[in-house]
Amino acid sequence: MGCKISNAYSASIFCDAHICLLANCFRAAVAGAASQKMLASTRFAILFFMKIEKIVVGMLRANCYLLVDGGEAAVIDPGDEPRKIIDAIEKSGAKLKFIANTHRHFDHIGANAAVAEKFGVEVLANLNDGDILAIGKSKLKVVKTPGHTPDGVCFFGDGFVVSGDTLFEDGIGRTDLEGGSDEQMTASLKKLDALIPDSAIIYPGHGNAFTYKKGIALEYLKWI
Repeated sequence: MGCKISNAYSASIFCDAHICLLANCFRAAVAGAASQKMLASTRFAILFFMKIEKIVVGMLRANCYLLVDGGEAAVIDPGDEPRKIIDAIEKSGAKLKFIANTHRHFDHIGANAAVAEKFGVEVLANLNDGDILAIGKSKLKVVKTPGHTPDGVCFFGDGFVVSGDTLFEDGIGRTDLEGGSDEQMTASLKKLDALIPDSAIIYPGHGNAFTYKKGIALEYLKWI
C-alpha cells in the first residue's frame, strides 16, 4: 500500500495474464508470442510450465496473482473483488491448494476469507524464512523481507519473484506507515539484491512486472 518512487529502471513489458516459461540454465522469461517463439527453438530443456496471471483488484489496484502448474494453483494476495478472483481460478480448471500473502495490509488480504471459504483451502500464516510451498511440480521459497511491514515476505520461484510491496518497478514500499522500518527495509533490499538473479522477473504488489538487473534494489537505498 503506497510506494516511494524513482524513475530508474522503468520498463513495461508484461500483460496482465501471460505464460511464464522457464528453462534449465535459461532463467530469463519473456512475455507472449516472443517467449513462445524463443522457447520453441531453444536448446535448453524446459523444467516446468507455469502460468502466472495478474488480477488487479480494489480501489488501490493491488495485484493478486494466480499461479497454476500441473493442475494445481495458488493465489497470492487476494486483496478485494473475490468474485473476480474466484472466476479466474474456476476458469483455470486447476485445483486451488492454498492462499498466501506477501503482507497483511487490507488491500492484499481483503478477499482471503471469501476465496478460502469458496474452495475450502487454508490461508497460510506465520510463514518462516526458507519455507517451501509446492504448486504442481513447481516450488516457491519464502524469503522474509520486513520494512514495509514487519511481516513482509517475497516468494521466490525458478526465475521469478513475487515481491509484494517491498520492491516495485519504479521504487519501494513506504516505511512511514504503522510497522514500517527504514532499517529493516535497508536490510531487505540488500538481501533481495544478493538473492535475485539477473533477468529474474519481478511481480510486484502494484504496477507492472519487470526484469531485474543486479543493483536495482540497492539504487533505492537513497530513497530511504
